Amino acid sequence: PGSEPWTASSGTATISISAESTKIPAVDCIQDISEVKWGAYDLTPASAAQFSCTASSSGSDSATGQCVVTIPAASQAKCLSSSQECQVPVSTVTTVSGYSPEPSSNSRLFYYTVAGVYTPLNPPIRVCDTRSAVNGVPLKDVASGVTGQCANSGVSVGTDHNLIINVGGIGTSPDNIPSNAESVIATVTVASAPAGGYLSLNPGGSTYSSSNPPNTSLVNFSAGEITSDTGTFLLNTSGELSLFSSTTVPVIVDISGYYVPSSGASYSPMSPERICDTRKLASSDVTFAAQTDPISPNLCSNSGVALSGGQSGIMQITPVYGGGPISQFAGATAVSLVVGVIGTSSTQSGYITVYPASSSNNSPHSYLCGNLPATSSVNYQGVAPHSNAVVVGISGDNGFCIYNSNKNDPVNIYIDLQGYFTLSSSGVASYVPITPIRVCDTRSTLSDGSPLSDVITGVTGQCANSGESVPSTGTVEARSVTINIPSSVSLPPGVSDVVANVAIVDTTAGGYATAYQTGESPTATSNLNWGSEASYPNGVIPDVSNMVTVPISSSSPSFQLYVSSGANVIVDIYGYYVTPS
Repeated sequence: PGSEPWTASSGTATISISAESTKIPAVDCIQDISEVKWGAYDLTPASAAQFSCTASSSGSDSATGQCVVTIPAASQAKCLSSSQECQVPVSTVTTVSGYSPEPSSNSRLFYYTVAGVYTPLNPPIRVCDTRSAVNGVPLKDVASGVTGQCANSGVSVGTDHNLIINVGGIGTSPDNIPSNAESVIATVTVASAPAGGYLSLNPGGSTYSSSNPPNTSLVNFSAGEITSDTGTFLLNTSGELSLFSSTTVPVIVDISGYYVPSSGASYSPMSPERICDTRKLASSDVTFAAQTDPISPNLCSNSGVALSGGQSGIMQITPVYGGGPISQFAGATAVSLVVGVIGTSSTQSGYITVYPASSSNNSPHSYLCGNLPATSSVNYQGVAPHSNAVVVGISGDNGFCIYNSNKNDPVNIYIDLQGYFTLSSSGVASYVPITPIRVCDTRSTLSDGSPLSDVITGVTGQCANSGESVPSTGTVEARSVTINIPSSVSLPPGVSDVVANVAIVDTTAGGYATAYQTGESPTATSNLNWGSEASYPNGVIPDVSNMVTVPISSSSPSFQLYVSSGANVIVDIYGYYVTPS
């Protein structure tokens, strides 16, 4: 109510909030990062308004140009409702002289977003698959409401093309994505790319081109590679995502859950723990073994028994210390995992699907793997390791199902538990999505020698396009990159964790990477895994990426990324979790 000030990277601005929206607590109205400063604007009109704005190209350079705020009727209705998110698109339509990195014709969206809580989908749903068939078998695997190119059209995403993906309202009630969802957890899969390139995922309405490329990327891929990445993504007020591809490629998008401002579970982070590893290791690194049934009772405890193909098995992750369950999981609705897979045959490929279990009618503590959803969690090729972030809904006894698609290739799996979502008082963090922004790139040039300058104002040292890659040998400190979150990201007090996409590029040896809190030591877990050159069909290690959620201190926001082998590091921030003040 009244005029609520907020801080932007270039100064301050004021939004005048209509009295009709007094049910939205002022503390919940937070902003996405913007390098644009503008004056007061009343949310009541449903038409566009133009006014002068100041854009900063660095800490000292600035100039004046023209901005426009567009509030269509649908957005206005959401902003004046106490039960839905308040998002105001702000677009710079005329770029001022010296405003970098935005090109002169760029139109960029910024959003005001209410912090959200999470609801897992049971089962997960597919909102886009541009393929029409697999191995000659026709596909019809997308959810109710999916249309156009995403509805098994057989039309790949074109080079330098923006594909709008409808998300809000997709699916069949009650397991659908509501129209007021402000962000979603999505797995984006590249299906056998004809050529190497990258995908970038942003709120719907964001448009890019070869002359105006996005400053962030989600999935980096090589020719012929099948790979995926999972993240948490901001939707625009129409419930859409915008996917940009640098080259023509088939794309699949699966949704495992969504955030709305109320009626959901809060996030509770924990120190990462390895709860499953089927490999026969010299010394066990499994902190506590997940119960597995009916696959094998000791499958996860370094058994050396790979997960068979063509079947689903129950995994119960109720941690067991001294024979008793941990009470902190009471009320948990979903868990945050990193799931890794290693094929046992160099000629085979497939995918792993992680999905919620269903309760048996015979016993309240007996769970079944019901119908397999038309989604995937981790894709693998040959014997190279692949890992991906997975958020999966869990049953009352913390059970979920895991499925290996390839009947001819048993696979080894390893699972790290990162945190959980709960309805109990132990979960206090709500999620705030932002338009993705690059905060670290250790490269100084692209592979073609083109210079880089793609990190935001305030990034310094190794992350600021320094050309200083992570060394292949040395101490943990020497092989760890410090990711400082600059003040221009405008993290609020009470921030507990950041959500970031991490990419490892230009590496020449197999290894892994672990994100951990500054001041701590890396745990016996990993966020990204990749193989040696010999483990890939073409003898080349591809770029790998994965989404990480890592604790930070709001007083000195940063985190560490340990890389076991020499590589360059790229980090994009997608959002953060914040606790009530």
